[in-house]
Amino acid sequence: MAFTEDAVLSAVPKSPASVRLRDIMQRLGAPRGARAELKDMVNALASSGRLMRVGARRFTQPTAEEVCTGTLTVTRRGFGFLSREDGLEDLYVNGSQLGTAMHRDRVQCQIALGPRGREEGRVIKVLERGTHTFVGVVHQARKAQWITPRDERLPDRIRLIGDARHGEMVAAQFVNWPDRGGQLASAKVLKAFAKEGVASDETAMIVYDLGLPVEFSEDAVAEAAAYGDCVDPEEVARRVDLRDLALITVDPQSARDYDDAVHAKRLDSGGWQLTVAIADVAHYVRPGTALDDDALDRAQSVYLPDRVLPMLPDQLSADLCSLRPHVDRLAMIVRIHVTPQGGFAQVELLEAVICSHARLSYDRAARLVGLHPDDDASVDPTDAAEKAAVPTLRALVDVTRVLRNKRKKRGYLSLEIGEPSVVLDSEGNIDRVSITERHEAHLMVEEAMLAANVAVAKFFVRRDEDTMFRTHGEPPPDALERFRKQAGSLDVDIPNTSDAGHLTKALQRHAEHPMSWLLNMLVLRAMARAEYVARVEPHFGLGLDAYLHFTSPIRRYPDLVVHRMVKAVIHETETVDDDALVDVARHCSRKERIALDAERDVIGVYKALLMSRYVGTTLQATVMALTPNGMFLRFPLTLCEGFIPVEELNDDWYALNDEGTFLVGEKTGHQYRLGDELKVEIKDVSVRRRRVTACLPGNADRANRPRR
Repeated sequence: MAFTEDAVLSAVPKSPASVRLRDIMQRLGAPRGARAELKDMVNALASSGRLMRVGARRFTQPTAEEVCTGTLTVTRRGFGFLSREDGLEDLYVNGSQLGTAMHRDRVQCQIALGPRGREEGRVIKVLERGTHTFVGVVHQARKAQWITPRDERLPDRIRLIGDARHGEMVAAQFVNWPDRGGQLASAKVLKAFAKEGVASDETAMIVYDLGLPVEFSEDAVAEAAAYGDCVDPEEVARRVDLRDLALITVDPQSARDYDDAVHAKRLDSGGWQLTVAIADVAHYVRPGTALDDDALDRAQSVYLPDRVLPMLPDQLSADLCSLRPHVDRLAMIVRIHVTPQGGFAQVELLEAVICSHARLSYDRAARLVGLHPDDDASVDPTDAAEKAAVPTLRALVDVTRVLRNKRKKRGYLSLEIGEPSVVLDSEGNIDRVSITERHEAHLMVEEAMLAANVAVAKFFVRRDEDTMFRTHGEPPPDALERFRKQAGSLDVDIPNTSDAGHLTKALQRHAEHPMSWLLNMLVLRAMARAEYVARVEPHFGLGLDAYLHFTSPIRRYPDLVVHRMVKAVIHETETVDDDALVDVARHCSRKERIALDAERDVIGVYKALLMSRYVGTTLQATVMALTPNGMFLRFPLTLCEGFIPVEELNDDWYALNDEGTFLVGEKTGHQYRLGDELKVEIKDVSVRRRRVTACLPGNADRANRPRR
């Protein structure tokens, strides 16, 4: 006897009522011999989330309020938290309720009250696997071989398909995932590593552990190659010709791709015309192609100290879509008439062909207009292209200063946090960590890009059309309150405000404070996470009602989506489906977090390698964070971080105060406070764990620690 899913669902009541399998059979009038068939269908509906199990043998239909979707983060202790897509607080998931789900999976959870009276989740369906590759150690027994992942949040035993040597460290790709029948996940070996502790291998291990794509598909590479080296003459003829406009690119000296070019001129009528040209990636990367599939899978380029994992093949990212000087390129144009007060009097969005007139580094651009502190700031008289760029640079400085001053009056969050940069030697080993110097040439280009992004966001808002917006929520009140208390422990009074501009002014008042860098870091920790959404929402950090990313389609998929939607408006064609837009926004936000994890972890590897040179030596350190487990430190000499476990403070038993601003000894009352400067000894460094462990010099042996 055949049953339809709808018939089975009609026989099961909505939660909280529930029924047994035999009740379903009675309601459907099913004969006893149909029990196995019906049981299979009910189990399948339960696996899909359309039915929920209540206890061992009863079933119910979940209501919308009882089910939520999100990304699962599994802890090393075996339980997990669901980052919910509805924006509500993370949901705790007991280890026994994970089902077949693994770390980073996108799952559907049933919500129920746990034994402590709080909401907890139970995974009822894995919607999307979040881990496809990993790194682990091969184990062999007489009749079995398996891999134990380095990441303790993954299953501790994954069946090996193929051959590898016992004890070998390998990168592997999942072939099958665990199922409810108890079958282990299985994987095949992609790459074997020689040993741990080598920077390039450690970087590769992180890339595989996070599942970052390394190779492009053959179809994507072929599609990119088919475009050739030059722009299509027919396409050039169709577009607005701006090749005579003296657009220039200003980028880091080491840049390989140039996705934006700028131009500015002062208008006789007052104000300026600011032109921002962005590589027209959307012309080459079309929906439904292999190029698009690979780009969406990556969602963004990942920049690591010794390599780049680009979103697009080199044929496009480093050549045909790169706005290299003196070659024709297709571009999307944002042309803004900026008033003397910094307003937008008029905005045009165009498809054009351009020819960049010069490629400048930030330092060279600054020198050409006297913004760099070097004495050697004169224009090279033999370089005509640089000479011609000077009027554009001067106009850019003027217009972006006006735009920046207008933003300051409106209010935005400005944090002075130096960006750590890993400097490698000629053999690819770490030489040092430095803070990248920033001057007005950086601010000038950033302000021009910001203006273009804001202009395009307003373009969609005026039309009441959704697109891929960038949002940044207000910081949680408890996080701001914690920051105020932390600042107070540094003798800095921060007003009770959640206004971005007021926070910036408070920080600027204490710019000369010896711990100003720490204050800025504490503010950053209190902030909510920015993400992509498919509807207009405010951006707290920028103080804007609407913002999006438009200026980097070579390295960010959301920018590419916005370009496509601008083109749809220009050509009056169909835009992206709303449901698809929501899915892509969610996917890109998720991939962005993974890319940030990769960048942080790889920098951590290099920092650990650098700090391994200092094992056994004493360094000056500053307490930058406190937890019940110990103190996080920053070493001014190396710009690296370390940790003193609370067990190493063996003159007393130390506990963290409620505000998280100091550790206090139970017997002595001695305190270690946020911002304290200490002399510490580097005790141990683990490159694999990116962990630097320190202790206080001269501490007594742990055996002499006072007992409770």
